[in-house]
Amino acid sequence: MKNISLTKGTRHLRTACLALALLVTATAALSQPESGPPGSPGLPIGMSFVAQDAAGIWGLYRIDERRVAVRLPTQLEPRLACVVPNGSKFVYSAADGSIRLGTARPGEESVLAHADTRRSFTQPCLSADGREVYVVEMAEGKSIETEIIRYTSGADRPERIASQPGAQHDPFVHQKRWLVYASVGCSAGCEELLVEIWTRDLLTGKARQLTLLNALSQGPVTDGRRVVFSSNTTGTHQLWQVGLDGSSVQQLTRSPLSQAVSPALCGGTLHFVKSTPGSAAIVRLTQDGQEVELSFPGLKSFRALRCLS
Repeated sequence: MKNISLTKGTRHLRTACLALALLVTATAALSQPESGPPGSPGLPIGMSFVAQDAAGIWGLYRIDERRVAVRLPTQLEPRLACVVPNGSKFVYSAADGSIRLGTARPGEESVLAHADTRRSFTQPCLSADGREVYVVEMAEGKSIETEIIRYTSGADRPERIASQPGAQHDPFVHQKRWLVYASVGCSAGCEELLVEIWTRDLLTGKARQLTLLNALSQGPVTDGRRVVFSSNTTGTHQLWQVGLDGSSVQQLTRSPLSQAVSPALCGGTLHFVKSTPGSAAIVRLTQDGQEVELSFPGLKSFRALRCLS
C-alpha cells in the first residue's frame, strides 16, 4: 500500500502537523462544567459521550474527578468523539466532515484531517495516552470502501492499519496493542448487511475474526480480555461479548423493545446507550444482569459513549 498524505498542499500539511503536535501537548485542568448533575458516585470518572443540552445544542462531555459531566470546548458540533482518561485531549469528527484534535484549554484545537472529493473521515478513536489517533477513511465518501488508518505523534503521515476485503469500521484500541473493529463481510447481493467483529495484534500485525453471527455487529470495545459489541442477530441490537481469542460468545442484554448500542467498559463495568423510539439513556449493566439508568439532568440523546484504557 502507498502512504497517503494528511491533506493536499504544503499549507494543509503544516496544519496537520500542528494538529499532530497537540497529541503531545501538556494541558491545564478542565474548564468549569457548563451543565450536568451534582457529583454522583455512580458516574465513572473519565467516561465521555456526545449529547444534546436543554437548548438542543450538541456537545462533548466527560465525567471529571468530581463525578460531574463537564462539557469540553469543541469549536464545531461533534458527531463522534474520544477523550483520553484524564480529559486533557480529545478527538472528534465535526459536522463539516473534518477530524479535529483539541485540549481542555478553550481555543486549542486543530484539524487533523480534511474531507475532500477523494476521501472523507469518521469514527476517530484515541489511544489512552493520547499519542495515537485511529480513524476510518472512506474513499469518495462511501462507507462500503473504507480502511482504518493511524496518526501517530511525531510521524509526518498516517499508516494504514486495517486494510482487507470489505469495509472496516468502529476502531477501538486497548493499551496500544489490541485493535478491535467491525468488518463488512457481505454488502452486495445479500438480504442484509453482514458485519463481523475482528481483532488485530498491532505488535505482530496478525488479524483474527472473532464472530460469525451473520448479522450487523458493531461498536466493539475491549479490556484486553473480552470484547463487547452490539449485534442485531436476535432482531434488535443487543450487547454480546466474546473472548479476545474468539471463544465464549455470549449475549448480555435481552430487550426486544429497545436497542443496546455504544458499549463502554469503565473500570471493568459495562455501560451502554439504551435507545428507544424518541429517547436514549446511558445505562450501567450490573454483574447480575440488572440495568441501572444513570441520571444526567438537562442532557439527552446520548451517543458515542467511551471509556479508554
